[in-house]
Amino acid sequence: MINLKRICHAFSSSEKGIFYFGGGIMRIGFIGAGLVGTSLGIYFKNNRLDVVGYYSRSKSSSERASILTDSIAFDSLQELADNSEILFITTPDDAIEEVSNTLCQKNLVKQGHIIIHTSGVHTSESLKNTKERRAFCYSLHPLFPFSTIEHSVKLLKNAFFTLEGDAEKIEEVEKIIKTCGNPYFIISKEQKPLYHAGASVVSNYLVTLLDFGFKFFKKVGLQEEETIKALFALITATIENVKNNGTVRALTGPIARGDAGTIAKHKKAISEFAPELDELYSILGIYTLPIAKAKGKLDLKKEKEIFNILKEENKNE
Repeated sequence: MINLKRICHAFSSSEKGIFYFGGGIMRIGFIGAGLVGTSLGIYFKNNRLDVVGYYSRSKSSSERASILTDSIAFDSLQELADNSEILFITTPDDAIEEVSNTLCQKNLVKQGHIIIHTSGVHTSESLKNTKERRAFCYSLHPLFPFSTIEHSVKLLKNAFFTLEGDAEKIEEVEKIIKTCGNPYFIISKEQKPLYHAGASVVSNYLVTLLDFGFKFFKKVGLQEEETIKALFALITATIENVKNNGTVRALTGPIARGDAGTIAKHKKAISEFAPELDELYSILGIYTLPIAKAKGKLDLKKEKEIFNILKEENKNE
């Protein structure tokens, strides 16, 4: 059942198929009630934006999200579109174009609608069909690792957002971010995949790198839980150092010092006890050399010496 008291009806002209929206805060509807859509809805609601409700293929998901946002679980996509000025598509990436096509095929997009998806890699071109209906299309990506709803809502205030899309009406999308108080930047659609690749490296591959480092400690007898406890202070201090000083100044360790002897000992121990870790250790070391050189404490002689040690083939292979 739809709670009619929560609906602010849009005035429409059936002859022209044009919506005439009132002033004030625009009404936001979500297509997709998973982790991202629900977390953003709660976050927007907490910042006094007007979240009217959700439509999802899973009725239970839209009902849960509507309860958490004090909004409506709409029974149909038609009802959600009719009562929203801004439509957020928060489905999995592969479903974005399908949703866009459905909105057009069912004539649910009206002139003036603002359609936004939250994919990191896809651009507003995924919504190009709705432009034919004179809607305005955007991608708005939170540069943020969503985990649980509670954790995400708590920390979203620290997230940067990336915005891309039509020049006209972009200020309406900017108002959403500004109302929430988040920093953001605007990017071109051509650079969006490159931007997302960088975000994936920093977020996903940081986990991979930590997992790689943990394997060394497993070799010396520590379990993962013990390793995390032992290294957590080192990890957080390093991240804080990068935050305050940037990557070049934050770099410490044997390569930053030009300590070729230590690197040689590492390679010898890895060759003997963990040869499967040798290749990535060497690749990371070689990639680190220019950073150490930029710091100004690594002369050419030491750089070449360390490079040769890292390039040396594993004797066990």
